[in-house]
Amino acid sequence: MTARDVLAMFQARAPREQILIVLCAVTLLLLALYLLAIRPFVDTLTLTRARVDGNVRSISYMQVAAGEAISLQSSGGSAASAADRNTSPLAALDQTFREAGLGQPSRIEPLGQDGARVQFSDIVMDDLMRALGVAEQRYGLRVTQLNLSRRQPGLVSARISLER
Repeated sequence: MTARDVLAMFQARAPREQILIVLCAVTLLLLALYLLAIRPFVDTLTLTRARVDGNVRSISYMQVAAGEAISLQSSGGSAASAADRNTSPLAALDQTFREAGLGQPSRIEPLGQDGARVQFSDIVMDDLMRALGVAEQRYGLRVTQLNLSRRQPGLVSARISLER
């Protein structure tokens, strides 16, 4: 069937049927335009806006954390007392993690006399960072190595080395 045959069939119809056919064709054309162009564009725009909002929140959080880190650094960083420095790193970390509600790490082992190596799986990132800050302030344990692997949003697997 050629275009000429289709045009002949269209012209053979009553004027009322021709109007109905044209309206149906326009409706189908608009529906196809919406489904193939407009809707994917709007969906992509929505996803992009959500990503930007998430990035803005992350940047805001990092700016606050950077300000806290700078103020800690300018105030001398670690304010651990002599008594707290006498606590073994393993005992200090155990107490810090219990107080933070993190539970027991998957693995904890000594690293020389003034250090420890700790491993967690599926732990809340923010809680872990707070606990490490407490360990530094209270016991003078500084993070020397930190390896993080993202598991789910907000959850990480962590391997941490700390030393005085």
